[in-house]
Amino acid sequence: MWKQVEVAAPRAVAHLTTSIWLYPEIMLIGVMRRSFLTPPVLWGQTVRGGVKNLRKAPALVTEFQYLINAPTVYAEAELTEPRNQALLLFLGFKELSEEFERKLYTRSI
Repeated sequence: MWKQVEVAAPRAVAHLTTSIWLYPEIMLIGVMRRSFLTPPVLWGQTVRGGVKNLRKAPALVTEFQYLINAPTVYAEAELTEPRNQALLLFLGFKELSEEFERKLYTRSI
């Protein structure tokens, strides 16, 4: 039940964000494309927390990847944000490398 929405992206990623998608009451995902030849980089925000919603999140990200036809996606997390890093691992992302002040993650279906 993902739907594309028109909302403001966070300032740090607004210039790269090409679309924003909402799964009502659970999460918001933005898609950034630096090039059409590379997999997209995702950013996300939870809409409403809770254990029940968190349990659904990995399956929702898989569903989202099928929706946008992106078998491989990337995500980044700041080195100073261990909670964000742990969330990406929980969602099924695998850590690739550290560049500058960020960790790079990938997820494939």
